[in-house]
Amino acid sequence: MELLRPKQKDPSERPWISSEVKKVDLPGTQLTIAHGAIPSINMPAMTMTFPVQDSAHLRMLKPGDQVQIQAADIGGTVKIVNVRMQH
Repeated sequence: MELLRPKQKDPSERPWISSEVKKVDLPGTQLTIAHGAIPSINMPAMTMTFPVQDSAHLRMLKPGDQVQIQAADIGGTVKIVNVRMQH
């Protein structure tokens, strides 16, 4: 049975994607970002709202912030799984 399960990507294999925060939705734990292409999930560059897996850092973000994100398809939903500030 183990062979039939799709292999989960190691988080270190997910590319970091340069993005700009457009909106922070604290109650909904979502970020609206303008992002570059995300090849790991076959998504072209666009502006889109994503749920955030770990909302701990959302309070530190504001529109206009330049960030890098890692995204993953988790149970059929694309989520931001990591965020870091760009310097």
